[in-house]
Amino acid sequence: MEEVRNSSRNNPAVFTLSKLSDLYEEQLKRHNVKGPFGVHATRLKMRLLENFPGLTAVKQGKHVLLTFNDHLGIALKNIQESPDADAVHLMHTAKIIRDEIFSSGFKFRGSFNEKDQQNSVPPALLALVSMLLEGPGNFDSTDTQAALSISQLIIFNAVKQPRRSAANDEHHRMPIIRHPLNQETPLPLYMGLMLHSATRKRKIVDKCFKLGLSISYDRELTILNKLANSACEQYNSENVVCPLVLQRGLFTVAAADNIDHNLSSSTAQSSFHGTAISLMQFRTA
Repeated sequence: MEEVRNSSRNNPAVFTLSKLSDLYEEQLKRHNVKGPFGVHATRLKMRLLENFPGLTAVKQGKHVLLTFNDHLGIALKNIQESPDADAVHLMHTAKIIRDEIFSSGFKFRGSFNEKDQQNSVPPALLALVSMLLEGPGNFDSTDTQAALSISQLIIFNAVKQPRRSAANDEHHRMPIIRHPLNQETPLPLYMGLMLHSATRKRKIVDKCFKLGLSISYDRELTILNKLANSACEQYNSENVVCPLVLQRGLFTVAAADNIDHNLSSSTAQSSFHGTAISLMQFRTA
């Protein structure tokens, strides 16, 4: 360590405690020095700090790094002048945005309103996406639909821990993608419900789900079941079956007709006799 310190005046020396422990244990074995429990890394660190004036220990994740105080200034200067400075800025920006993403949340309550998209996106993320699309300094376009859509998809697909890649899977299958409910923004919810309403095809909904554009087909069925159950509860509470989309104060027309099926026998189990009632409302400006 002394040799490295003297020979690296312009290049700061950084030592990893785990590697120093391995090297120290190797030297002990070479000199036939045996301990009952091997090398204790923490005690080794304390002894190094006592024997090397100016040595500093810094914890970086699960590793402990050791360097000299007179090398810290050189390291900071090299970071500022190196090409990695942009990467450091990107890392700090990503950390700020991710903290905003995971601290906010959106809960679907069965319907959408005009402000759901804006309320589901943190202002910092929306401003960043708007500057990427329109250029730095354009804060007036933070309410554009393109910026809102991209921001919602970023929140929907963001994860706290990296997902396992398919190459690391023993069976080479794609990992199961899970999205927390508080990160289900209005756009992927609307996309899944709209595709199912227009096509009724599971393959199309799941394909958009794998692309990160909508919720899954199973999640969509769960939402539809909850909406149906809430409608049935309202029917039971009001003691009448009436469409939930009807509004008060609108001109309404009712049409009634018989529904008869398999009239060949009055005792047949497959026969059905009923009445269909259709309600139509005429909306005006």
